[in-house]
Amino acid sequence: MKKKEIDKYLKIVGDRIKNQREKNNYSIEKFSELVGISRMQLYRIEGVKVNTTIAVIKKMAVILDIRPGELLDA
Repeated sequence: MKKKEIDKYLKIVGDRIKNQREKNNYSIEKFSELVGISRMQLYRIEGVKVNTTIAVIKKMAVILDIRPGELLDA
């Protein structure tokens, strides 16, 4: 997979995380606290500045009451 394709996929995932977070009325501060990451890390994940771990995606999905695949499936 080329960097451009990876970045496009990460943007989709970041957008899904943000949309689900907002749909569940979580602020950046509250959601990052629940997930156990810094606010800046969450900004980076949603803004495609960093590629996160499966463990973090799993925690997010549990908090959002969705399957991890709903964040990851392209």
